[in-house]
Amino acid sequence: MRVLVIGEGEFVEKFVDKAIEAGLDVYVISSEDIKLPPASNFEKIKNYGVIDEDFLENRDIPSFEKVIISIPEGNIAEAISIASITKKEDIDTLVILPTSRYENIFDTLGIRTLVLTVEIIPKVIAEITFSKDVVKNISPFFEDLFIAQISIPPNSKYSNLTIKEAKLRENFGLNIVVAYDKVVVTLDNGSIKVLNSRINITPLTVLKPGMNIVVVGDFEGIKRFITEVNRES
Repeated sequence: MRVLVIGEGEFVEKFVDKAIEAGLDVYVISSEDIKLPPASNFEKIKNYGVIDEDFLENRDIPSFEKVIISIPEGNIAEAISIASITKKEDIDTLVILPTSRYENIFDTLGIRTLVLTVEIIPKVIAEITFSKDVVKNISPFFEDLFIAQISIPPNSKYSNLTIKEAKLRENFGLNIVVAYDKVVVTLDNGSIKVLNSRINITPLTVLKPGMNIVVVGDFEGIKRFITEVNRES
């Protein structure tokens, strides 16, 4: 997956480092000299005002699947302009803001934002690298722990195993805190409604296809389990 990162500062440096570790193809555009891994592609520009539609078109903007923008608060006008262009190109765009001060502006434009914290880098990497059909949400939980909601694929090697047989705690350091299944209910008018039914968790609880589980553990443990749960039996 190709990711375009526009910006500078510690977030950009750390994000690019982690993104390359995750196997992403990263291209960085910045007005500052920043420390980046050798595997990243870097382009220095005079200022962020030069980034317009022609500039991005010349960098083959349609080839990027994700755009991350993290530029100083003093360049908020440029951030709005760049994000509007990439959104118009139908590219998944995320703006990292130093504070929540400008969130409403981007919300009005339909552009997603996150306020800068130390926890967001693993979250952003996870959102880019993990299959959206399997992982619906992954967020910081407490200190170095994360929480993720995962759907068990039909052909997974974990499908129809009990929690005890799956050995999530032993192999991945994960604990299941909530599990629920979908129940199809026929209403009086003949229509069908799908409801979420919470499941009592025991070591003998079976991980059925389509079941959703919420797990807590460290980032690497969750990442490894998501990879394994996608493997077909």
